[in-house]
Amino acid sequence: RIQILFEAMECCFTRGLNVRSTVLFVTMATALLLLGTPAQGYDHCTLIDNCNECLQNYSECAWCSDPDWDLPHCFVAGAWYLGNRSCTLLTNFQSTVTVTELHELDDINQVTPTRFKLQLRAKQPVSQIIKVRPAKGYPIDSYYLMDFSYSMKDDLENLILLAGNLTEEFRRVSENYTLGFGTFIDKNIGPYAYEDPIRRGNPCYSEMIDVDTGEATKCPPAYAFRNEMNLEGSLEKFERTLRSLSVSSNIDYPEGGFEALLQVASCWNQLGFRKKSRKIVIYASDAGIHIAGDGKVAGLVTPNTGECHVDQSTGLYTMAESQDYPSIEQVNQMLINNNIIPIFAIEEQYLDLYQKISDHMTQLSNVGKLSADSSNIVELVRDALYRVTSTINLVILDSLGYTIEIEPLCDERIPNGCTNVKYGETVNFRVTFTLEKCEELAFRKVLPIIVPGFETVFVEIEHKCGCDCYDNAVVTGDDICNNRGDNICGTCDCRDPFYGEECECSDKSGKSDELCRATPSSLVCSNQGRCECGKCICRAPQTPPGIQEPYVRYGEFCECSNYECPKGANGEICSSMGNCHCGTCYCNQTTVGIPKTPTTEGEACDCELSTDQCFNPNPDPESETGALSCSGPEQGECQCNRCICKPNYRGRYCEDCIFCGPLDCATHIDCVLCLAVKKQKAEYPEDVDCTDECEGTGVSYVPVDPTVDVEELKEEGWTLEQPCLEFDDDEYDCRVNFYIASRNVTALTLEESLNITVFYDVEIDCDEFALIWIILLIVGAIVLLGLLLLLLWKCWTMYQDKKLYAQFEEDMAAAKWNTTQSPIYKKATTVHANPLFAHCD
Repeated sequence: RIQILFEAMECCFTRGLNVRSTVLFVTMATALLLLGTPAQGYDHCTLIDNCNECLQNYSECAWCSDPDWDLPHCFVAGAWYLGNRSCTLLTNFQSTVTVTELHELDDINQVTPTRFKLQLRAKQPVSQIIKVRPAKGYPIDSYYLMDFSYSMKDDLENLILLAGNLTEEFRRVSENYTLGFGTFIDKNIGPYAYEDPIRRGNPCYSEMIDVDTGEATKCPPAYAFRNEMNLEGSLEKFERTLRSLSVSSNIDYPEGGFEALLQVASCWNQLGFRKKSRKIVIYASDAGIHIAGDGKVAGLVTPNTGECHVDQSTGLYTMAESQDYPSIEQVNQMLINNNIIPIFAIEEQYLDLYQKISDHMTQLSNVGKLSADSSNIVELVRDALYRVTSTINLVILDSLGYTIEIEPLCDERIPNGCTNVKYGETVNFRVTFTLEKCEELAFRKVLPIIVPGFETVFVEIEHKCGCDCYDNAVVTGDDICNNRGDNICGTCDCRDPFYGEECECSDKSGKSDELCRATPSSLVCSNQGRCECGKCICRAPQTPPGIQEPYVRYGEFCECSNYECPKGANGEICSSMGNCHCGTCYCNQTTVGIPKTPTTEGEACDCELSTDQCFNPNPDPESETGALSCSGPEQGECQCNRCICKPNYRGRYCEDCIFCGPLDCATHIDCVLCLAVKKQKAEYPEDVDCTDECEGTGVSYVPVDPTVDVEELKEEGWTLEQPCLEFDDDEYDCRVNFYIASRNVTALTLEESLNITVFYDVEIDCDEFALIWIILLIVGAIVLLGLLLLLLWKCWTMYQDKKLYAQFEEDMAAAKWNTTQSPIYKKATTVHANPLFAHCD
């Protein structure tokens, strides 16, 4: 119903409804959803006036082509407002499935059905079960495709030795097996291969002499792909073929392996693959791959066609030097189309590359690590065969335009499939098809569903998007249309200038139905009536059973009704306490608008004005608030004649305090501390009496060792009323947690329902400090204080020294005498000059 509502809203806006009509319609639809019925009143289908659109837009819509039909021709099939009306020309086709090819599951037919037909109506899903049962001994065709570049020489030698063991693994899966062999290197042109004529003919040419033969090393020219052996059941021929071959060489390291794989897939019939068999290709290589676009380096601009180009006489791929490499998706599509499962045996350095390729492929591809000399090929194939034969999935390629859901009905599911399936075990898949939308009225196609390793299921799809009445129900000049138009699917297609449901009106000005629209974008008569010559004739709605007052539609544009108003808690329009007019409840009025004594208010007239139900008829005489409305403003408020309680209060009159009395943590603190702390800390716990602390609470106290598990209490049926966490005991400095819980509390008042128990933790958390630590703390504090005082004294003395030195510096700068010699200084020697020697100067 919610989906219908949103689709209806989308239809409203896309078809140009104005805001008023849209709000009216959505209000109506919302009310209908709340009623829980498919469609109350007129629904989204009635907005559509064309048969094709009616059946294409919504899967629940039906169309009546009866010209005498007095309701909208498009409507929800089975809606209650149809009443006892029955349409004689009803168009309401459903999506159907018809199985056309059904087989009994046996050793040959492992999938059923293999063909079925779908007739799809837009947005209406239909499902079909597909059964798959793997049979032991089902034919298996295995083609070994090997990289034959020179680095794989030792791998070829080991493959010859292990050929018998390899075929034995296939024989374990099925006695009816065939084995084929093909090789690949790369395109024999530059820059992938040698251009020199000598090296082109002998890529292994070297001046060195082979010690065994005494001759220069020789190998055949490179090639893109060669079929060495068609699929047969002969081990001898397989071994003989391997011994007759020799590896070759090329220049670049990536190989053309996927081009060879594409040829194997496209030439499956020519190579000997059987139609009804499990087709497997084992791809062995130690190198990467070339992909689409790499061929342009050699001038190969023609895209790969994906067709089979293998010469039957030589087995060689003939178009290698004419077209580009294929893309990975091209190879994947060819493998899927021909139901071939690839198994990649890859050496370690390229394992990640091939794993990503395998993840991209949609069929059961597998990747295994190949040792450097292929010595583990048997184990690798064994593991891959197990995964392939024990896994079943469905692959759908072309799902454009459809929503297709695959639901595997098994225990061990993978995306679109099942794993670990045993032989003889039937696996069911539910495949659901939904046509998203109708692009063409008549459309047919065949959609393949591939079951990798088994068969392909073909689905014939036909779209049912058009009404048949357009072809066989046109009556020109019919009296129903007053000989002014054609009756098409029950509606009149009027000729100009006539209009109206029966072409009864004419308008030379060409205004047609414009006079019946509230706005240019509105629906004609709000889609609730018909326009007759510019005036709306409102349709008479169907009154639901049990409603006394008939439903009426009225207004200039049929925009009003007496039933599209909010409903009260009793399910009645305007709570049966008012008059509904154009979507609004007019409270305290009769249906004809006569005022009554005011008793209600509110959007749905469901709010009583009286307050008599907010007073407790039997108040507690000891309560100061018991006689007040809702036990007083602190505990509740009277709204619409009922009490709305404040937090922490409950009851019809808000008379009960939720976390008061036995539900209050403070009530139990003393008792719990005595039981949990004092008894544990006392030297003789049995001597500790907690009677005084626990008396008068009226509840049970239960210790839980070590701590209370809240979830376990809930599982045992207890309701956690109040957690009381970490309350201290001053005497011992301990903390304890306890929980107040109740069970089976059904009484009306809290006092009558004291089925309450307090659970407390046995494990408590106490802070205990030894005397030595207290002494150390005091001594430490004294030492720190002494150090602080010493530091302050030192700072003070440094300050004083600095101050005196600054004064000294100032006095020295102010001195008047030569600071180099004192004025009172006298030398210790006296000098006398002899006059006789004065000339010596």
